[in-house]
Amino acid sequence: MTAFVQGKYTVVEYPGQDDIQLRMYWIAIGDLNVSPCYLAFGRETANFGNLATYAPFTHSHSNHDFWAQTKDPLIELVYFSDRTLARFGLIPGHQGLRVVNTPDNDGDYENYAINVSHRLDIGNDLDLTLGGGFLRGTIYDSTIAHHPPTAAINRVWNSAYDLNATLSGQNFDVVAEFTETTNTWPATGHSVRAMTLQGRYRSMLLGKPTTYSLSAGRGVQGADGTRWEKMDQVILGVEMQMNPHFRLGAEYMFNDGFVPLIMPTVVADDGVRSHTLIVGAKLDF
Repeated sequence: MTAFVQGKYTVVEYPGQDDIQLRMYWIAIGDLNVSPCYLAFGRETANFGNLATYAPFTHSHSNHDFWAQTKDPLIELVYFSDRTLARFGLIPGHQGLRVVNTPDNDGDYENYAINVSHRLDIGNDLDLTLGGGFLRGTIYDSTIAHHPPTAAINRVWNSAYDLNATLSGQNFDVVAEFTETTNTWPATGHSVRAMTLQGRYRSMLLGKPTTYSLSAGRGVQGADGTRWEKMDQVILGVEMQMNPHFRLGAEYMFNDGFVPLIMPTVVADDGVRSHTLIVGAKLDF
């Protein structure tokens, strides 16, 4: 039996949340030395897609638009081997902390997430990992565009699927990912989709392990020509491991368009261009 608990302190909590929160907690039962399967129960990320971010601080469009974290405990069955990872999560019918949602929010275990990935050895010290996922219920299900919605009308099931591929070598990784809702988001009259292409290279700088990263992504949620059609993002990052517990990082980020997922048809502006420089540190215990 393995247990995990993650607390959080924030000064930008969503209305109704506390500044000190218990964001994740779960228990897993199983022994991979005996069986490749284990069972988990708790509040955690509903495994759906890759959604990795190589930039030091800023998450990708894929992560921002489709990260699925539950608010109520899910039940997850996992198969794990040296090449294959398969997960099936059964999720209560409630509003989640991110994109997890169901039309009636009655608490029944009617929502679910499926995620599968398989790693192939393609020679020359290269691995190719192919993955796919499906989430039955997302927040893109109502004519009221709250994120997450506290009230909604004309709510319907709007699922999402994910396809991803990662090429890995001794010192680098490159990942491509595409995620899209299966139906139109009633709030925008268009499906929601995100595309991310990113890579990272591990090297040494001033005698310290250093990772360089480049990420490009696009989020689309509107028809051609609308103010809320799309938002493009490019991130150039570097992160240096100063010691086992301390990292320094910096990134330059360019955004083309301003399309928040709260009332996008009202506040979006396709004429916005932003340039951002972020410098920070990470302290791990």
